[in-house]
Amino acid sequence: MDMIEKIKMLGLATAFAVAAPLAASAATISGQIDIGGTVNLENSDFMAGDLGVADVDLNDPGFVVIATESFAGLTGASVSLYDIDFDAPGVIWEVANFVFTATSFAIDTAENAFTAVGMISDTDGLLEDGAGFMQFTTQEGQTLVSFSSTTTTPVPVPAAGLMLITGLGGLAAARRRRKAA
Repeated sequence: MDMIEKIKMLGLATAFAVAAPLAASAATISGQIDIGGTVNLENSDFMAGDLGVADVDLNDPGFVVIATESFAGLTGASVSLYDIDFDAPGVIWEVANFVFTATSFAIDTAENAFTAVGMISDTDGLLEDGAGFMQFTTQEGQTLVSFSSTTTTPVPVPAAGLMLITGLGGLAAARRRRKAA
């Protein structure tokens, strides 16, 4: 095998080594799920700073109002709702095999509302976890609540990255050839 064939083989092997794990990965959770339910306003203060106290006292269960993409088919399903402590982010809702775990909050105490950033997970492991965003609102003076959880689009690794790795492998092989000559 001459040097050019070796360089081609090295580039091809590098391309396969990088692409194989990407091709084998599962699809990421995507879509929107809107959830309705009720909140106990008397026991909810919508304020952080009181670790261990429920800042939002949700009444379990809730229900799915609208569901798209990965959540398709869940409209009308019962949702497990969990009380929220803004000082200790955690699971907010579970439905079927999906779980939303909040990692941070932005609170609007005047409106009894908040947004949460976190992860939406598939407990079946068929889909990869997806970054999620949740908007929570209450209807003025009422105990009705609605949340809209959506996934954020992951930033794909551009094909140029694969080409860069292949090119670097080719340059390394060419450098070795020059040193050997």
